[in-house]
Amino acid sequence: MDQGTQMREALGHQWGDQAYALGAWSGRLNTRRTLIDGPKESWKPNLKVIKAVIHFATTTGRINTDPWVSQTPHNPTEALSQTTFVKSRIRGHQGSSPTPIFQAVKHMAKGMEAMAHEMTLMKEENHNLRKANEALSKRRRAKKTRVRQGGALTIEDAHDNLAQKEVNEQVVQDMRENWGGDGERLATIRRCGNYGKPGHNARTCQIEAEMTSVYSSE
Repeated sequence: MDQGTQMREALGHQWGDQAYALGAWSGRLNTRRTLIDGPKESWKPNLKVIKAVIHFATTTGRINTDPWVSQTPHNPTEALSQTTFVKSRIRGHQGSSPTPIFQAVKHMAKGMEAMAHEMTLMKEENHNLRKANEALSKRRRAKKTRVRQGGALTIEDAHDNLAQKEVNEQVVQDMRENWGGDGERLATIRRCGNYGKPGHNARTCQIEAEMTSVYSSE
């Protein structure tokens, strides 16, 4: 049960009790007049008025304590409220000045224009971001392919490869010393899943980490 229904029921009970008290009071008043002044035409309360009051109390909805004031809307909810306001003004217009209606329509048009402009900017921004992401992904794939195929590297990439080569040679030397040159075990050395380099895997690949750092700095 919503608040409006509860209020209507409470008002209905209140007005009903008051109507009952009014009827009882009028009955006692007529009895007293009869005893004092003798038999006269008894006064009867207007039941139609009482019923109308009770009906009004039980059917009146929740009072709107914060009515919408004509203004420029800034979101869809306010735009709907402004539209409803304009419709009510048009329905209530009967030979009066149309200036309030024009002002309300002006506010609504201004708000809708601002929201449409904002949507256009957001759409353009999303389009640019999508193109930038596609270009970045394409550059990353191209650079990875070039490195796998042994293409030209930058000086920084060359230093990284030399350092990685020294690490790989040290790992192989340590394995030979610990395992006694067991060729079968050496054949199981893990290789990088990104570039095929031995001595590390794709998760610990330094080349991939450097590339990620370069792309992040861009």
